[in-house]
Amino acid sequence: EDEFRFENFYPHLYERGGALAEAGLTPDSDWRLKRTHAMAQYAAHHAQRMLNELSNGETPSITLAEDDARGLVSNAGQIFGFPGMILKLPIGTGDGRSCRMDYAILEDGRPVAESASPTQEVGPRADLAVRLPPRTGEFALVIRNGTGNAAAHLSLPLFVLPWPGRG
Repeated sequence: EDEFRFENFYPHLYERGGALAEAGLTPDSDWRLKRTHAMAQYAAHHAQRMLNELSNGETPSITLAEDDARGLVSNAGQIFGFPGMILKLPIGTGDGRSCRMDYAILEDGRPVAESASPTQEVGPRADLAVRLPPRTGEFALVIRNGTGNAAAHLSLPLFVLPWPGRG
């Protein structure tokens, strides 16, 4: 053939609860369907990133404060995203090392989503991956730092907006 098509195949994506299985795709689905799905996901992530950059004037990020408490600060006043998407937040540690963080998403003080694993290893090469709620609404994103003597946290308003063209 003149064209070759490759898929970075990960079986868990096609298993129950996997992103491709939830989209109705199987390993045997036509490559054009898979490409269309991937392009739509990329467009949504790109739109989410642009929305945050436009509203905050720059890409939102979290930084560990230099004080002994290892507090958290953000350059963003709020965070925006689309239902069910994964939002990647860069983490600056100042010293270039990684640290452990987790998050919770609250609605009226009640958790509606939390980290899939107890903590994530984040730092210069690994952003904090936040799975957004599957529905629209106004939430609080609480990021917790488990590094240092005192656990610190940061709370930011989170707005999950409807994706244009989706019901």
